[in-house]
Amino acid sequence: MNEKAKLAISGVELLIGIGVSALVGGTLAIVKPSKAGPIKKIGMGLAGVAISSMASDKVIEYVDNKIHETIAQVKDFINKKHEEETSEEVEA
Repeated sequence: MNEKAKLAISGVELLIGIGVSALVGGTLAIVKPSKAGPIKKIGMGLAGVAISSMASDKVIEYVDNKIHETIAQVKDFINKKHEEETSEEVEA
C-alpha cells in the first residue's frame, strides 16, 4: 500500500478515535452522579478515560479491518476482471 493511502487511513482512524472519545465522554457526563465526593470524582474521571480509550481502540481496529477487507475485495474484483478480459482476448 502506498504512503498516501496509509496516511489517509491514519487520518480516518484519528477522526474516529476523536469522535468515539467525544461520544463516550458526553455519555459519561450525563450518567455521572452530581453529588459525588472528590475521591469518587477522580475515580469516575479515570474510569471515563479508560472506557473511552478501550472503546476507541476497538472501533478503530474494526474500521481498520473493514478498510483492508474492502481494499482486498476491490483488488480481487479488478484482478478477476483483468483475467476475464485477457482470456477473452486469447480465445478471439
